[in-house]
Amino acid sequence: MFSSSVYTSWESVQRRKYEAMLQILGTDFFHSFFSQRVLNLGCGNGYLESFLRAHGISTATLVGIDTDAVALQNAGMAAVAGNGNALPFSNSSFDAIVAVDSLHLITGNDFERVLRKGGLVLASLFYNTENYREKQAFVEQRLSSFATLAAFTVAAQESEIVIVARK
Repeated sequence: MFSSSVYTSWESVQRRKYEAMLQILGTDFFHSFFSQRVLNLGCGNGYLESFLRAHGISTATLVGIDTDAVALQNAGMAAVAGNGNALPFSNSSFDAIVAVDSLHLITGNDFERVLRKGGLVLASLFYNTENYREKQAFVEQRLSSFATLAAFTVAAQESEIVIVARK
């Protein structure tokens, strides 16, 4: 069973993923992306925000959502306990969405509803050599109504398929 302790134990793994994404997408992209109203789906204990601060990337409004209320107590950002399948936000209330290792936990497309037209999604999903094609197809299908702007992989302790797309 999943527990809040996984957030702390995997923080360094996630940090390496963020480092690789930053290196590939560039600091300018990150500054622009996070200068908007951003929803972090599956924010956990907030190590994305911690990573951004450590790299001098300010966030205009970063709102996190996670089902784990214990993890949210340490998130250090505006965070809501909730489910990605029924987001407690108005239509078109976000300019961008980050979904690192959480898209597979969301069964519906409610994230599309809360993203404004023209908004960006930065989504990633972990994979291994045996399931790469399956995971790639899954992410592409989940974002099939979006225009893909960039797609790449990050090889690390836990490798990632990463897609940046526009609504």
